Amino acid sequence: MRWILLVAALLTSCVGTIGSGHLTGDEGTVGSPSSTDTMATCAGPVSVGPVPLRRLSHGEYEATVRDLLPGVSVPKPALPRDPSSSGLENAADMLNPTGELVDAYRRFAILVAGEAVKNMRTLTGCATVDAACARTFLDRLLARAFRRPPLAQEQSAYLGLFDGQQVSIGVTNALRLVLEAVLQSPAFLYRMELGAGPAQDGWVKLTMYEVASRLSYLIGGTMPDEALLEAARTGRLADANQVRAEARRMLAGPRVRTMLVDFHRQWLDLDRVFEEPKDAVLFAGYATVRAAMREESDRLVGAVMADGDGKLPTLLTTNATEVNPDLARFYGVTAPPSGWAPAMLDPARRAGFLTRANFLAMTAHDKVGSPPLRGYFVLDRLLCEAPPEAPADADTSTPLPPTGTAARTNRQLFEARTQASSCLGCHERMNGIGFGLENFDAIGRYRTSDTGLAVDATGMLVGTDVDGAFTGGVELSRKLAQSRKIASCAASRWWEYAYGRRLDETERCSLRGLEEALARGGVRELLTSLVGSREFLNRKEGQR
Repeated sequence: MRWILLVAALLTSCVGTIGSGHLTGDEGTVGSPSSTDTMATCAGPVSVGPVPLRRLSHGEYEATVRDLLPGVSVPKPALPRDPSSSGLENAADMLNPTGELVDAYRRFAILVAGEAVKNMRTLTGCATVDAACARTFLDRLLARAFRRPPLAQEQSAYLGLFDGQQVSIGVTNALRLVLEAVLQSPAFLYRMELGAGPAQDGWVKLTMYEVASRLSYLIGGTMPDEALLEAARTGRLADANQVRAEARRMLAGPRVRTMLVDFHRQWLDLDRVFEEPKDAVLFAGYATVRAAMREESDRLVGAVMADGDGKLPTLLTTNATEVNPDLARFYGVTAPPSGWAPAMLDPARRAGFLTRANFLAMTAHDKVGSPPLRGYFVLDRLLCEAPPEAPADADTSTPLPPTGTAARTNRQLFEARTQASSCLGCHERMNGIGFGLENFDAIGRYRTSDTGLAVDATGMLVGTDVDGAFTGGVELSRKLAQSRKIASCAASRWWEYAYGRRLDETERCSLRGLEEALARGGVRELLTSLVGSREFLNRKEGQR
């Protein structure tokens, strides 16, 4: 069909446009490179890295379709799973198109366009959806779908498609075809940051529309709202202070909670609990409580990061939570009659994320907890210091006591398994953390004995900035809450989430200001600092 050829032509056009370095028109620019406003506190010039062409992540794509077509019944898209980087799902170099994905986009566009034309009077605001109404609607749609005013050739192509088709198949069917084309267009599926050259000292200023998209996908996880697009249209994103002001507006809005929960879902691998089955005989009833364990994590993140002080030490040490009846029985606290209600967990046993059921169950085997898995998680996700992968010949099965021998604790079995000198280099750090969580079994229940023997929950932090001995998950959590390395790791993950790529070593000094902002005012201050930086408002010269 003609619209398929149109999409292909637009893709070719967009690739050529990227090479030109900027859009023409009155989009406006921000972030003069002569500004001294920067996150970095270290000496020397601030570097700006490359800006990759970023495809919308699956979460961004779904949210953008829903916001583009409010009131339309949009099902969850059936898209092939994307790989992630450091747990983050919006890394540009991981989001490569495949034949399977292109076909999934096509099928979803057909489905959504079909639903949209059932609601055209609501979408267009017209009592009668005639050709004139449809063209006015498409003008608005293109500007919202592309997150900027459409180029003349784009407007001509899409409206020309409508004009040509509506004569033979009618207004409604022509609108459906154009919607299918828009939902598959590169300008919709990709975040193109061409800038508004010429470059100054290696920096190319972004247009205000490009900054608006950066802001919106960072803070809201979706396309810019009308207020943000209006700010771009009227030149109210012209400097760092204006951008920060708009960010504060968005951070006070309803979308930020969803974004904060979803970022932590990715960073902390919160869905992994569904991939770790448990022995049905040993843990009868686990299947019933597992969904509540998972939901508790979202509620914990929301309470601390969205409603609370937004600080990592709080996430790691609070014993406040919310429970439903199933989870209340699990934790041994008073159960609400139904639904979810606030609760306080035993402060001698539970403190923050690392002592909650979801984390403990997702870092365990089917029958026993796994000190190496729990230690690996802390090193990888919280300290950004992932140990190397186990050698190919390593025995990663659950260690079991030899037949006919005396009972041994889980800790003793893992100590025996990893005592070889070839293992200790990595396992000294992993086990030193994980052994401190041995008071928790494979689904996170608290225990003081294991196979009839007393649990030894002493641990040792090695190679961190809070090294030393500790006993139990509460003391571990309190020590980690003081770690500057964890703050640095979190700042780097936020940085990568904002830019869709790994941090370049030349940009590392940019993290210092983010770490300070996170410690001083929590995640909202970190994000406000980030979006006012030169790095956020510019791209690298000469990038294609």
